[in-house]
Amino acid sequence: MTQGADPQPNKAKDHPGEPATPKPTPSQDTPGDKAPTPDDNGTAQPTTDTSPGTSPATEGDATATSVPKSAGSPTTPADAQAADDKAASGKTTDDKAASEKTTDDKAASGKTTDDKAASGKTTDDKAASEKATEPQEATPPAPKKRSAAPIPILSTPPQDPLAPISSAPEKTGQPSAASPPQPTRQPEASDIPAPKAADTPATPQRTSVKSTTSPTAGPAPTKKLVPPASVPTAQAEPPAQAEPPAQAEPPAQAEPASSASTSASPARVTLDDIDNAELTRTWPRAVGIGAAVLVVLAGLYLGAQWAFADTIARGTTVAGVDVGGQSADDARATLESELTPRLTDTVELTAEDKRASFDPAEAGIQLNPDATLADLTGFTLSPARLWDHIVGGSDVTPILEVDDAALTDTMKALSVDLEEEPVNGTVAFADGEAVASKAEDGRGIDIAQAKARILDTIVTPTRPIALDVVVKEPEITQDITDEFYAQAQTMASGPVEVSVDGKDIELPVKAFTKAITVKAENGTMEFLFDGERLGKEVLKRVDGLLTEAEDAHFEFQDGKPVIVPGKSGTRIDNDQLAQAVSTAATQQLGERSTTVELVEAEPDASVEALEELGIKERVAHFKTPLTNDYLRTENLRLAAQRITGYLVEPGEEFNLLEVIGPVTAANGYHAAGVVVNGIHTDGVGGGLSQMSTTTYNVGFFAGMTDIAHRPHSYHFSRYPEGRESTIFVGSIDMIWRNDSPHGVLMRSYISGGNLHVEAWSTKTYKVETTTSPRSNVVPATMTTVTAANCEAQPIGSPGFTVTVTRKVTEIDSGKVVIDEANTWRYKPDHGVTCKKPESKKDKDEDE
Repeated sequence: MTQGADPQPNKAKDHPGEPATPKPTPSQDTPGDKAPTPDDNGTAQPTTDTSPGTSPATEGDATATSVPKSAGSPTTPADAQAADDKAASGKTTDDKAASEKTTDDKAASGKTTDDKAASGKTTDDKAASEKATEPQEATPPAPKKRSAAPIPILSTPPQDPLAPISSAPEKTGQPSAASPPQPTRQPEASDIPAPKAADTPATPQRTSVKSTTSPTAGPAPTKKLVPPASVPTAQAEPPAQAEPPAQAEPPAQAEPASSASTSASPARVTLDDIDNAELTRTWPRAVGIGAAVLVVLAGLYLGAQWAFADTIARGTTVAGVDVGGQSADDARATLESELTPRLTDTVELTAEDKRASFDPAEAGIQLNPDATLADLTGFTLSPARLWDHIVGGSDVTPILEVDDAALTDTMKALSVDLEEEPVNGTVAFADGEAVASKAEDGRGIDIAQAKARILDTIVTPTRPIALDVVVKEPEITQDITDEFYAQAQTMASGPVEVSVDGKDIELPVKAFTKAITVKAENGTMEFLFDGERLGKEVLKRVDGLLTEAEDAHFEFQDGKPVIVPGKSGTRIDNDQLAQAVSTAATQQLGERSTTVELVEAEPDASVEALEELGIKERVAHFKTPLTNDYLRTENLRLAAQRITGYLVEPGEEFNLLEVIGPVTAANGYHAAGVVVNGIHTDGVGGGLSQMSTTTYNVGFFAGMTDIAHRPHSYHFSRYPEGRESTIFVGSIDMIWRNDSPHGVLMRSYISGGNLHVEAWSTKTYKVETTTSPRSNVVPATMTTVTAANCEAQPIGSPGFTVTVTRKVTEIDSGKVVIDEANTWRYKPDHGVTCKKPESKKDKDEDE
């Protein structure tokens, strides 16, 4: 590296105690400004002489640099020559053009000077490095000598220390005819002129210019190369009042060009510039070497991966089964041999002392060996695979195919065997006292946890698989039980007094606690009071409290039905009573009383409701003759009274025994003739089978649906063949159903020696019927009966078979709703001769 010949005594940085002479301070904003020289107006102008062949001012200098001149100092010959050159050119370079515009030489030389350098901005380190090696005009390089200057100034070193430094001068264009000739040489990174002092002695105004060298303490000797006469030296003016920068030495081999262009300011060079330049020269070689190394390493890496592609890393296991060093096919066979049996045998589970077992296949669990081994073989760029081959593999979790729905269903079914249900606490009342039972925690399994545990363990040899047990808290815990038990004890602490319509009724604890139920739901309890039952308890303890309501009803007047309006009554509001008693029961003794008001009781059936039933005409009537048996007739008369006014609403059934019963002496019925086991004898309610036959025929011709009936075993001439019915309490009944849209009102009476039954409604159906001739006739004969209650009877009707048909059609639509045929076989009614008792027959029936 070339040392400069600058005899400046100062260091790179300013120090206290400098001479009073103003020293130029380089700006930190714009490096490379040239030192000014006085122009005609007294303004400092930069002067640079770069002509070859001129004797250097100092031996060993390759490039002359300007040094600022203090005001009043003598003018050197070099200064006079520079002034003459400026006068000859007749043109003063504008300050702004000198700092911001590109010189004309730049255009002539075909090179572009960086605008930032022209404007005083920092020259890029790379540009400085490149310019240091630009070719110059053919000028022999000056010999490189060491200057006697005490302060070394670093210039840009060659990028390659072993390569020769180019000293070729830069070729420049000819100066323009329209303007004075301009230097064509671009300032190099090492061309750093020394500043000249301003002509004015006043303290210089500092301009912010970025610099890479330290200012000098005072004026330095001017070093320049005298240009040949044919190539005038160009001068450029710096910005007004700009502080000139310090001088830096150029490289030793750098020769000035014959026609060097002058820019606004050369760039300053620092140690960082030198390091960057060195890196610029060496990095391509380093990159090339690194790339070659990477290619070799990549080849080795790919080769290793390829070599191990078909083999599983040694030391690799799957659920404890060693598959290391095997191919994919061999490893698959190993897994199927070792692991598959674990998924086909019954698996036993435990949850503490509870046990259960299941079939993994039925639970939807099976091994997928291909998926398990997929990432263990085959070519890959993954470094983890290569690492496993180097240091050994690890245990691999097998991949299972799981039908989650099937496994969930299996675990839900098994949970019944693996759990112990919790027990809710209870509170109740017994004989007027509050009682309670304790709550108990249960045990069981968590379905999700159990599934995860099974899937993690099922491929291992571990059997049985132990599942975690979780505590199952009852819905009604002990705390909840204790809370409501305390309330129940308060309720059972004493009686409750209820005042109804001015009458006080005391309800004992045993009485009102019977009406309390305890409902446990959603983690709590609730005391429910049955108002209807409480009302009955109240009414049992007082008479004449209520007035019964009377429903609107039908009455027959002059043989036709009329509607009689009902009457309102009074009643206890059951809901109000329940609320009142429940409130009073939670109070302490002395405060357990309440009041309930009676409310109006409306009739259940209103006039309007009865009118809507359409009871307006007689739709069926049937009669059967009476016998001479008075008690038998009285039984029929009583039954007729109970049938009259009976209303069969749409969809309801007419059940004869329910309407006229119970058939007992206590209910007004007498003993009359009946047939029991074929024996004519007396029984309570004798003769009521005639009412059964008559009401059956009314329903038959009204179009009602037959539900139940049975003809007599023997035919009686007072009943139509095959279209009659008997009854016997507890075994035989007569029932038909009203399927019409209207109500059916029944009426029965005795008149003219006949039993009459009528049905009133709206005519809905047309009924057609036929009765076949008798067939299979068997004459009756005399028989001997040994029953103790036997009564002699003459020969009756013969036995025969008969069929009755019925077709029911809707009048409005013409639709046939019933089409039936009933066939019945009558037995011959043999005469009876009584003898000693014998066993009874298994058939009892009324005549």
